[in-house]
Amino acid sequence: KLMEEIFIMVLDNLKISLCENEIEISINLNNDKNIKDLNNKYRNKDKTTNVLTFSLYENKKDVIRDLKKLPYICIGDIIFSYDTIKNEAEEQNKSFKNHFIHMLVHSYLHLFCYDHLTKKDETIMENLEIEILKKMDINNPYLID
Repeated sequence: KLMEEIFIMVLDNLKISLCENEIEISINLNNDKNIKDLNNKYRNKDKTTNVLTFSLYENKKDVIRDLKKLPYICIGDIIFSYDTIKNEAEEQNKSFKNHFIHMLVHSYLHLFCYDHLTKKDETIMENLEIEILKKMDINNPYLID
């Protein structure tokens, strides 16, 4: 239920209205070992990470088009590492729940083809995350105590 509510908040923030369609997102809670293997296999990075997101779309326009037209749409896959998210939350003095919600918002934005490969894109994405999290009374996650 929480994941669905946050997804709807992300859509609202992106000004995307839904039709009466079904949306599928595969969400997997995993561990450091498995996410490290996936990160190495799909991103050639031999290290663990907090979350991997695999959008089935290459641009936001196509996702929105299909959301408005198709009765059923699969957007992509999100794989979380419980271990890394837990460790990061402890290191950054955050609650697990708030840090997990931040990673969920971050991943949902990736599903809509937002990215952080350039400084400009990173700023856009981070500002969206901060704005969405603020609506849930979660402090700016990039300000670490």
